[in-house]
Amino acid sequence: MCLIRLRYTGLLMFATEVLSFFTGFIYLSFIARNLSLIEYGVWRFVMGILIYFDFLQSILSFWVLRDSSRGLPVERTAIIGNLLLSVPFTIVFLLFAPQLSEIINYQPSLFYVACLMIPGTYIIQSLDVIIRAKFPHQMAYKNIVLDLLKIGSIFFLIQFGLIGVIWSIIIGLYGYVIFALYMIRNLLHEKFNLSKIRQWLSSSWVTLYGQIGKKTYQGIDVLTLGLLGSKNIGSYSVAETITSTITASRALTYALYPKLLRNEKDESSVTKTMMLLLTFLIPMTVGCIVLAPNLIDFFGSKYSGGVTVLEILVITEFINVLSAVDRQIALGTEDVDIKGTSINKLLRSNIFYLESLAYIAVAIVIPFLIFLVPEYDITGAAIAICASTIATSFLKMWRTKFTGLRAISKHRLLKFLIASSVMVLFIFIFYSKGTVNTMIIIAASIIVYFGSLAAIDGKTVALGKATINELRKLF
Repeated sequence: MCLIRLRYTGLLMFATEVLSFFTGFIYLSFIARNLSLIEYGVWRFVMGILIYFDFLQSILSFWVLRDSSRGLPVERTAIIGNLLLSVPFTIVFLLFAPQLSEIINYQPSLFYVACLMIPGTYIIQSLDVIIRAKFPHQMAYKNIVLDLLKIGSIFFLIQFGLIGVIWSIIIGLYGYVIFALYMIRNLLHEKFNLSKIRQWLSSSWVTLYGQIGKKTYQGIDVLTLGLLGSKNIGSYSVAETITSTITASRALTYALYPKLLRNEKDESSVTKTMMLLLTFLIPMTVGCIVLAPNLIDFFGSKYSGGVTVLEILVITEFINVLSAVDRQIALGTEDVDIKGTSINKLLRSNIFYLESLAYIAVAIVIPFLIFLVPEYDITGAAIAICASTIATSFLKMWRTKFTGLRAISKHRLLKFLIASSVMVLFIFIFYSKGTVNTMIIIAASIIVYFGSLAAIDGKTVALGKATINELRKLF
């Protein structure tokens, strides 16, 4: 089993996440411009509802990642097990399709087609954790395959309207399933192990407990906006979509969790991960805030009401991504599943603690939503999400005694802030609107940031050289 390389995996994953942002941006902006504001809101409603039908997809995969990282042959069992879990949820979704269609006044056929996404997401969840456990850098291919298939099909399928959008997503999902199965074909020789499924299920109450909380929280903002009759769900969704650029930086930390599970000794792992993350996270956050109106305009001026929402959600996601490192540290150093998974041990574990945070988030966000949304609409929803994220992020960091924050080099952090300030100054000087102008400003800003950082930070230069050497080996 080869050693996991943190920066190589992180940079490769991040590079494809950035590429995926642009390809995903093409896909989403194309949809937004070709659907009406109401249709776009319906699409987001359908995707939000589907969240509640795939909340069991991680109860087995959570343990699969841990067992597979430690070298146990569980891959075939994991895929079949997750597929079986998806069957009852697909059936329930089909049964509720007529009622759901009445809620949003849209034809039931949209939901009948959308149900095909449920088994696809369950299978992909198991495939992802297997690839992450064995060779995490190959996860970089996921977004490329998904986006190319979706974009390649949407230009033809958009003529069928919203249902064509759903079909393009399905094509992307199952196309990637075929690709991923081919990648791990050499790991699928073991027999289906029913006893291993029983073992995972016996401990799955803790992950199920967490998934219920997470899924309740994930879509609660859009659901609340819909139930309270907001007409701006489309604008809110566009702001969420743009915020995913900040979420993409989480890929830089991708290899830390399996590395800790393998017990690969490297005392500088956390510091390397945090500094690599901040190298990109800080300028991305600052850039999104400064260029918020321009980024919204990419999707059309009809979504301009989401500018303030975007600024709030970007700050929220910055905090969330930063605390994700502490979550990986807490999970990666937990060994309760090796020593024994009795109820008492699990209740005292980092796993149970972290899974409980979703309920704290729900308890905080619901009162905020009820109080703020009637008065401030989508801006109130964004503030509610921000408040709950701050609280739970603090609790994640507190669990590890702020290991992630303590690993940050203050000297290098100052350099990141200086380079980001130079970038902002450049944006203000050359600021202009328009799709082409904005793309040019973004590209030039990236050059300005890294040029400024390289001038004051020798480690950035060394990282750049190492990246170039890796690319030479790759090609």
